[in-house]
Amino acid sequence: MRRTLHFVIVALFVHAGAWIRWSQPQAPAAGVVPARPIWVSSWKPVWRVLPHVTPMLWLGGDLTCTPNPSDKLPDAEQMAQASTAIPEGRRVLLWYRYFTTFWSCPEDEVRSAQSGLSYCGPWSDVAMSKVEEEWSRWLLRFQRSGGQLDYLIGDCEDWSKLTNWWLKPDQLAAIRVDPRFREAKYGLAPLSEMLKGVNLDLVLDTATSSQYLGWNLQISRMSAAEMIRSVWDPALRLFPKLRGANYGGLRDVVQPAPDPNGHPQPLDNVFGTSPSPVAYGSLLQASTSYSIDPANPTRLIRGTGNRLPQDAWGSFLIDQQQGRAARRGMPDRPLLPWIASRTFTGDDGRSIGYPKDPRYYIENIVHYALLGTEVFLWWNPVPGGNSPAMDEVKGMQELAEELERVMVLVNDQCGGVIERTIDVSPIRLDSPFVLTGAVCGNGTTLWRATFRPDIRSYRRPDTGEVRTLPPDSVGDWIRTTTNQAPAIEITPRP
Repeated sequence: MRRTLHFVIVALFVHAGAWIRWSQPQAPAAGVVPARPIWVSSWKPVWRVLPHVTPMLWLGGDLTCTPNPSDKLPDAEQMAQASTAIPEGRRVLLWYRYFTTFWSCPEDEVRSAQSGLSYCGPWSDVAMSKVEEEWSRWLLRFQRSGGQLDYLIGDCEDWSKLTNWWLKPDQLAAIRVDPRFREAKYGLAPLSEMLKGVNLDLVLDTATSSQYLGWNLQISRMSAAEMIRSVWDPALRLFPKLRGANYGGLRDVVQPAPDPNGHPQPLDNVFGTSPSPVAYGSLLQASTSYSIDPANPTRLIRGTGNRLPQDAWGSFLIDQQQGRAARRGMPDRPLLPWIASRTFTGDDGRSIGYPKDPRYYIENIVHYALLGTEVFLWWNPVPGGNSPAMDEVKGMQELAEELERVMVLVNDQCGGVIERTIDVSPIRLDSPFVLTGAVCGNGTTLWRATFRPDIRSYRRPDTGEVRTLPPDSVGDWIRTTTNQAPAIEITPRP
């Protein structure tokens, strides 16, 4: 059964390669290497070397606030040597070692006068000092040993424990009376001033109030400032051309995209040079507690109504809304989005729809390329952990080779990293198709139209042509001579 299922999925992808090539008589010649190719940086190594998939280097271990004799800081000289073996432009360092250090030191905690309990607070001065001291020394040894860095990437998600979803009432009260609440820190105004206009008495009331959105926005800003000061700034001093991002870092303040739970959460927590939207396709309460706003179909509202489907199309829609929001917030910066494997069903085993129809997984990548992605950050943990079985290793290699083929096709179409996305306005969540266009590096104007699974053909009013999608396709390429979006009419099913 397992082999049969695997064959079906691979067959779908092979067919997907055919539909990506379909309908491109004006496509650039295959084999032309773009000056700035789009590529994939993988979380874990792949079995065989691939031209467009390069594993990240890891700064491993776990810096804790209390001494840990078993922890070992990676050797800077060895890491430097490893970096020189990676092609220029592909040297990515994941600062894994510090992901859980921030907001974890007892000396940084807030204390409740009412209960006497101590809690995590939004200030991490002691943790920041530990990180910056060790990291700066290590980086200097790394650089003096000939180490090279092109990208510094983070997956630090611990700041979320300071959002309203994890706060306790006693903890929030302790934060509000802490002296640091009224102190300017990390190049920012005091948190008390940052939160002006937010009713702190309602931050934990998500049923009848939206004040939690303002709290979370300011916490995102403060947490990013702490990571920038401790990790990014020391690296940038030694590597002035460094690029980078942190998982989920966005400047999404105006027209914020819905998160996987449907909340229109604004964020301003970009680390490094680029926004880093999470394009896993996760649909949690966004498709169960929220529905499409009939007054503004680009938004979700609480309550019953026309819901996002809990399938691959629904995953594709929420990812596209997130990617466009990331691009609107920083239109002059390339995207560094995170993607998972097309087999990933979510932490709960059911919240991601792409495994139900892998064609939309590929479509999502194609649209993100047109939205200005420079590097896809691929979270590809092997199921077996540090001692995987050989079939798991081979399975991950097959997924890597599939992504390699997608990168070849995307680069053939786009001519590498695109010059400019034509329209990044929010999409209608009730639309039967999504259209994304870009001015490409090869000088052409390219559009990708992706359709709801029940739609098999469409009409171009400007040409009168009716296009029928192949049975294994849900999208089509369109090339135009201007930046005007091509009109699309959905034709009746035969």
